[in-house]
Amino acid sequence: PNELMPISVSAVDGSSTKALLNNGTNNATPGTKAMLDATTFQTEGNRIQIYDFVTSEGVTSKHIDDQIGPELDSNSPLHQEGVTWPFVNEPHQWIPGTHKFFGWLALDKNMESNNNPEVFFSTGFSFDNTTKVLTIPEKEMTASTPQFDFMYSNVFSTEPINTPVPLTFKHLFSAFYITGLNRDESSTATVKSITISGLKGNKSAVIDFSGDQTAVSYNTTSGESTSFSFDFSTGVALTSTAKNLTDKYMIWPQTGEDFANAKLKIEYEVAIDGRTTEEERDVPLSSIAGWEAGVVNAINIVIDVDQITFYIRSLEDWNTEIKDIVVEM
Repeated sequence: PNELMPISVSAVDGSSTKALLNNGTNNATPGTKAMLDATTFQTEGNRIQIYDFVTSEGVTSKHIDDQIGPELDSNSPLHQEGVTWPFVNEPHQWIPGTHKFFGWLALDKNMESNNNPEVFFSTGFSFDNTTKVLTIPEKEMTASTPQFDFMYSNVFSTEPINTPVPLTFKHLFSAFYITGLNRDESSTATVKSITISGLKGNKSAVIDFSGDQTAVSYNTTSGESTSFSFDFSTGVALTSTAKNLTDKYMIWPQTGEDFANAKLKIEYEVAIDGRTTEEERDVPLSSIAGWEAGVVNAINIVIDVDQITFYIRSLEDWNTEIKDIVVEM
């Protein structure tokens, strides 16, 4: 252990390309609703909570309880600017035994408020050092909920090594947005309002780091459903090309059963041959198979004269899924 380098952590993009994150300047406006991406993840002041528990001769003890940040100074020989994230209280040295690393997003400086889990989730957000279980209390996700993109890591176990420690991060939430198009070129369609009701937006979670792999379980903690309402005062005219009607909104992952009573209500106007009529339709969403964590889902509304259909498109390229973070001791 005395010949080993200090422990080092680096951040790597978790998209399919597995490219290293750039340490560019973040130009996002603080406080805006936005999911973290490879740039905003590297914002100066962002912090990740890191734990390291060491087992030696049958005894397990906590070795590291610290945070890492992209802009912190480091004297570690393993430090690579823009790649490794130094500890707030470095250096941390290797000791004999099997080290178990894991962590979660502790601070998102892209937001002015509700930017850490203790504030965002409020009372009940807690970690048990003995069971290694992180408890995420009940939180309702609505259109007005701050978009705090909470992420958690895998478990990485190792003997002392002379290379950075990789941690793969995943998203706790799913996300969605709504698009619309008009398939009938002989008419014009203008959307006035959209409401999605019947979603299970009030859930809690437990993240268990005690095993070889991180285990996450979600619980629907309230029988009441959640609605997302969007009013367009002047109306949004649809064309033959799909147009975004809403921003992206985070939501707890939804199972197929969660959509059993969900529906989309749309109010719109249709103009044909100089005559305008007001329309209102309810579209059942019970056919949706589910929305997984870390995936942005597009609800695509299609208006065709006197009928409305929809289809769901899952955007797997939510490169906010920051995987591979490497720990620097």
